[in-house]
Amino acid sequence: MGSRKFFVRKIIRDRFPPSAPTRLQQIKEEEEMQLVEKLIYYSVLLATVFLGPKLLGIPNNITTMFYGGTCMIFGMAYSFYYMFKKLKESDKDE
Repeated sequence: MGSRKFFVRKIIRDRFPPSAPTRLQQIKEEEEMQLVEKLIYYSVLLATVFLGPKLLGIPNNITTMFYGGTCMIFGMAYSFYYMFKKLKESDKDE
Protein backbone atom coordinates (compact mmCIF):
# COMPACT_ATOMS: atom_id res chain seq x y z
CA MET A 1 0.00 0.00 0.00
CA GLY A 2 2.85 2.37 0.84
CA SER A 3 4.56 1.82 -2.50
CA ARG A 4 1.39 2.75 -4.37
CA LYS A 5 1.17 6.08 -2.53
CA PHE A 6 4.84 6.74 -3.35
CA PHE A 7 4.25 5.86 -7.01
CA VAL A 8 1.28 8.24 -7.26
CA ARG A 9 3.29 11.04 -5.65
CA LYS A 10 6.16 10.39 -8.05
CA ILE A 11 3.82 10.64 -11.05
CA ILE A 12 2.36 13.90 -9.74
CA ARG A 13 5.83 15.28 -9.03
CA ASP A 14 7.03 14.35 -12.52
CA ARG A 15 3.97 15.79 -14.22
CA PHE A 16 3.82 19.00 -12.16
CA PRO A 17 7.35 19.93 -11.11
CA PRO A 18 7.60 22.56 -8.37
CA SER A 19 9.64 24.83 -10.64
CA ALA A 20 6.80 25.06 -13.19
CA PRO A 21 5.32 28.57 -13.30
CA THR A 22 2.02 28.88 -11.55
CA ARG A 23 -1.04 30.29 -13.24
CA LEU A 24 -0.77 33.43 -11.10
CA GLN A 25 2.78 34.07 -12.36
CA GLN A 26 1.63 33.56 -15.96
CA ILE A 27 -1.22 36.06 -15.50
CA LYS A 28 1.19 38.57 -13.95
CA GLU A 29 3.62 38.21 -16.86
CA GLU A 30 0.79 38.63 -19.38
CA GLU A 31 -0.36 41.81 -17.63
CA GLU A 32 3.22 43.17 -17.62
CA MET A 33 3.54 42.37 -21.32
CA GLN A 34 0.26 44.17 -22.09
CA LEU A 35 1.45 47.18 -20.10
CA VAL A 36 4.74 47.30 -22.00
CA GLU A 37 2.92 46.94 -25.33
CA LYS A 38 0.63 49.85 -24.40
CA LEU A 39 3.62 51.94 -23.31
CA ILE A 40 5.47 51.29 -26.56
CA TYR A 41 2.32 51.95 -28.60
CA TYR A 42 1.58 55.27 -26.91
CA SER A 43 5.20 56.43 -26.97
CA VAL A 44 5.43 55.69 -30.70
CA LEU A 45 2.07 57.40 -31.24
CA LEU A 46 3.19 60.51 -29.36
CA ALA A 47 6.53 60.54 -31.16
CA THR A 48 4.70 60.28 -34.50
CA VAL A 49 2.36 63.11 -33.56
CA PHE A 50 5.19 65.37 -32.47
CA LEU A 51 7.85 64.38 -35.02
CA GLY A 52 5.55 63.64 -37.97
CA PRO A 53 5.18 67.22 -39.22
CA LYS A 54 8.94 67.73 -38.98
CA LEU A 55 9.60 64.59 -41.01
CA LEU A 56 7.10 65.73 -43.63
CA GLY A 57 8.87 69.06 -43.93
CA ILE A 58 6.18 71.17 -42.27
CA PRO A 59 7.75 73.89 -40.11
CA ASN A 60 7.80 72.78 -36.51
CA ASN A 61 9.16 74.38 -33.39
CA ILE A 62 11.87 72.96 -31.12
CA THR A 63 9.65 72.11 -28.15
CA THR A 64 7.43 69.68 -30.06
CA MET A 65 10.53 68.00 -31.49
CA PHE A 66 11.92 67.75 -27.97
CA TYR A 67 8.69 66.21 -26.63
CA GLY A 68 8.48 63.72 -29.48
CA GLY A 69 12.11 62.71 -29.12
CA THR A 70 11.71 62.34 -25.37
CA CYS A 71 8.66 60.09 -25.79
CA MET A 72 10.50 57.95 -28.31
CA ILE A 73 13.62 57.67 -26.17
CA PHE A 74 11.71 56.76 -23.01
CA GLY A 75 9.58 54.21 -24.86
CA MET A 76 12.59 52.51 -26.38
CA ALA A 77 14.57 52.66 -23.14
CA TYR A 78 11.79 51.03 -21.15
CA SER A 79 11.24 48.35 -23.76
CA PHE A 80 14.99 47.51 -23.72
CA TYR A 81 14.95 47.50 -19.91
CA TYR A 82 12.02 45.08 -19.93
CA MET A 83 13.70 42.78 -22.47
CA PHE A 84 16.95 42.68 -20.48
CA LYS A 85 15.01 42.03 -17.28
CA LYS A 86 13.26 39.08 -18.93
CA LEU A 87 16.58 37.78 -20.28
CA LYS A 88 18.14 37.92 -16.81
CA GLU A 89 15.18 36.04 -15.32
CA SER A 90 15.37 33.37 -18.01
CA ASP A 91 19.13 32.99 -17.47
CA LYS A 92 18.56 32.71 -13.73
CA ASP A 93 15.94 29.98 -14.26
CA GLU A 94 18.35 27.88 -16.31
